[in-house]
Amino acid sequence: LQPFDAGPILWKCIPQPQLCSQDGDPKERQVVQRALYLQAAQQVDLLQELQVRSKSPQTAGVLPWLEDARKSGIAACIWQEAYARLVLEEEHEGHPCLTLSASHPYAGTLYRIVLLLAFLYPSVLVPTRSELA
Repeated sequence: LQPFDAGPILWKCIPQPQLCSQDGDPKERQVVQRALYLQAAQQVDLLQELQVRSKSPQTAGVLPWLEDARKSGIAACIWQEAYARLVLEEEHEGHPCLTLSASHPYAGTLYRIVLLLAFLYPSVLVPTRSELA
């Protein structure tokens, strides 16, 4: 396996998520851009909005967010850590579980990524109690 290439060991999701039309809902797109540091946002307000929106997922499909992620200032090592934690850590009721420590140097950014992924893929990350699993 190539480093960070888990393609050979992953299975396809059924049904596969469908992408929204071009830009999707402008408000949802704006939330994604704020989560990726492409637009200014108050951290607490953004995190609360992502939590609320992840509990009432969009129905039009997954927003096209990868290009925005590439443009963001989030370092590749942080994306790699989020990916590795999703793939390698424990599960909670059949869903990947991501445990975040407040003392981690990238705790805020990782939490933002987790909330963004829960918003984009609500069947992958689901809230449990006041935490995300």
